[in-house]
Amino acid sequence: MSTPGIGLGRDDRPSRALYTPREAKFLLSISHAQLYRLIGRGALIALKIGRSTYIPTTSIEAFLASLPAAVVRSK
Repeated sequence: MSTPGIGLGRDDRPSRALYTPREAKFLLSISHAQLYRLIGRGALIALKIGRSTYIPTTSIEAFLASLPAAVVRSK
């Protein structure tokens, strides 16, 4: 699936202030259900503008910053 117009800006930060849920789940590589679970527990913020729902870039960045670093075990 190709989603034009979303992605990272020149300094590796998302280049827009708001993303639709479809774009946000594409950026985060998560399912529709996982996105709404994250919104439900407050890990991501969802805003309504009219009937449309948007996820702020700042919410996506804060969520990513809150994730623990992966631990890689050497053999």
